[in-house]
Order: sequence, then C-alpha cells, then structure tokens
Amino acid sequence: MKKDNQGSTVISKLNEEELKKIASAGKGMYLQLLNNTDEVVEALSDRIDKMEQKEFGENVFTDYNSYFQYFLGICLVLIVLEFFIPEGTFRKKAKVVPGVQKAEAA
Repeated sequence: MKKDNQGSTVISKLNEEELKKIASAGKGMYLQLLNNTDEVVEALSDRIDKMEQKEFGENVFTDYNSYFQYFLGICLVLIVLEFFIPEGTFRKKAKVVPGVQKAEAA
C-alpha cells in the first residue's frame, strides 16, 4: 500500500467524470475496461477505422551526376607523367682522373 509523508495509507478512487472530461477535451474517448472487453475493442477499432488517413510526407530522391572520375583520371595521368619528368637540372660532373689534380683559381 502507498503511504504519504505522515505515514497514513493513501486511498485513491476512480473519478470517471473527470477522465471523460479530459478525453473529450482532447477529442478522444474514455472507455472503462473491466467486464466489457469485447465492446471496448470493437469501439476502438471502429474509431481507428473512421480516422482520416493522412500522408505524412513525400520521399524525394535526387540522383546527382558524379563527375569526380574526370578529375581523378587527370590526377592519375599527372602522377604517371611525374615519373618521366626529371627533377632539377642536370649538372655535368667533372671526371676525376687518378693522379691529376684540379687547378685552383688564384
């Protein structure tokens, strides 16, 4: 049993009139589900069938054209060409002959 702050047992009672007011204010219905289960189920299914069917939205799909392949192809061609282009300028190296020294500028 539920007890309040003073330790007294809390007794709650069903207030059907207040529940019916709340249901009607919310455009709903109040049905007591004790002995008449079949009637409640039928009333609920009738109410659901009478509800207006609404479409909530439309799925829109846009198919975009992809052009990244062209840029990717150009990049790959440039990378391959990079292997064939030498870096910097060529400098001729002086041949070193054993026993001959380079003359220094005075």
